[in-house]
Amino acid sequence: MAAKRFDWKRYMARGFLLGVAVMAFGSVALALEWIGESSWVTLALGVVGIYSGKRVMENRHGQSRQP
Repeated sequence: MAAKRFDWKRYMARGFLLGVAVMAFGSVALALEWIGESSWVTLALGVVGIYSGKRVMENRHGQSRQP
């Protein structure tokens, strides 16, 4: 699967930073949910944010292995 005209290095770096930011937001959202200041939407955003941030970081670290 070769993607034409797509800079994977830049995409991965940007995705990594986005994953870290989303993961931080997810952590804050979960903390607010534990305090009880937010709704189930924030809880869902927090879980999804931490999960996707973790996956992006795992993909970043496992970048060397290619099919």
